[in-house]
Amino acid sequence: MQQSICFENKMTVMKKYARIYVLILFVTSFMLLYSCVKDFNYTDKYVGSWAFKYTWLKYDELLYSLRTGDSIFYIGVIYPEPNGYVTIIYSDENSINTKVETNGKILNTCESANHGGSECSGYFEGDSILHYSTYEKTPPNHVQVFSTTLTGRKINKNIIKKAPIAETRAATGITLKGAILCGIVYPDFLQTTVSFEFGTSSNYNGSIGAIGINFTDGYKEINECANLSGLTPGTEYHFRIKAFNSLGTLYGSDKTFTTLRLSDPVSDIDGNVYGTVPIGNQIWMTENLKTTHYKDGTSIPLVIDNSIWISLTAPSYCWNNNDSVTIKNIYGALYNWYTVNTGKLCPLGWHIPTDEEWSTLATYLGGVNLAGGKLKEIGTTHWTNQNIRATNETGFTGLPGGVRSSIDGTFNSNGSAGYWWSSTENDATNAWCWYLSSYASYMGRISIDNKLGFSVRCLKD
Repeated sequence: MQQSICFENKMTVMKKYARIYVLILFVTSFMLLYSCVKDFNYTDKYVGSWAFKYTWLKYDELLYSLRTGDSIFYIGVIYPEPNGYVTIIYSDENSINTKVETNGKILNTCESANHGGSECSGYFEGDSILHYSTYEKTPPNHVQVFSTTLTGRKINKNIIKKAPIAETRAATGITLKGAILCGIVYPDFLQTTVSFEFGTSSNYNGSIGAIGINFTDGYKEINECANLSGLTPGTEYHFRIKAFNSLGTLYGSDKTFTTLRLSDPVSDIDGNVYGTVPIGNQIWMTENLKTTHYKDGTSIPLVIDNSIWISLTAPSYCWNNNDSVTIKNIYGALYNWYTVNTGKLCPLGWHIPTDEEWSTLATYLGGVNLAGGKLKEIGTTHWTNQNIRATNETGFTGLPGGVRSSIDGTFNSNGSAGYWWSSTENDATNAWCWYLSSYASYMGRISIDNKLGFSVRCLKD
């Protein structure tokens, strides 16, 4: 009997503990489930593409006044981080990493290199509206930023779910040995690496990188390019754009271009050899003339003295800065127009272009406003560091040979401008010339003193 009572007591205790265990298990499961639901809901509500606008209040110590500002709307992104945090990207350079409470309020903390020393606060309103403010403690450049207010409205939640989109565009800036490869990439908010594959077939045995796309720019399509050089003239090349991020790699379609073809080289009476290139229906030398003799073998007078140069009304030539060693093989010689007017300066079968022939070149290249960039040599090896919009896509390789003055005989503009005579006289003392500048992409035309020293390019008859 006693054993039976003891057994019943044990059973009662076990049932009691079992009920407690089940209760604990239920509570634990419910808490875990609630936690999961909470995380899922916050992610579903707030993560996505947003339109942001920010305002600020500043105190300008120089003007002793308060100033306010307001940005235009642009597109940003909110995406999840571990432990209930979100990253809010609201401009190309700024982002905030902050925690969201279960009720949607943002905690009064922010962690960002761009917000060091700042106090932050904010909240989500409903499912789609964000309010966020910062107080900057450090005044940059005499301007105390009292506050920055960020507001945003959600556009959609479908982000960061796919590989980048890439589209190959047609090559531009095609020269004898190079081209500019371009394409469009939509990185979808992820850090994306862009490159171009190229080769003489679609097997692509070469690759060149483009500038990597920063993920804060990921809400928009971005044009990426690369300058390709070291190619073979007159050769067809295949290329395509390649975009890679953590979710995959995508290739653009295959496209082709053909580098410019070289025409047969030509030699002058001194034995100098010049490259030539077809541009439209014309064939031009790719270098400035540097002969010291007419094509009949007669010497052209070399004039070094400034006072003699400015008094001349007869043919003559010189080297910029009177330095034939440095100048000759790069920039060629400078001739006055009286030398041009002899009709004997260019090699047999070639001539100094008329004003009309220069105009034909400019028209073929899209007009004077565009032609200059297409004729100038790329880079700053010979041009100054302001060699604006130079592509040399014609292969003309225009160089800044400079000018010798007709007023005092001095030299200037070497490195910043190139002037070329035409064979067309405007009046008794002036002739037409054409010029290129490092500061512009246009091709200029001017009637100017015949005594000036300019470069010469020859055109095939």
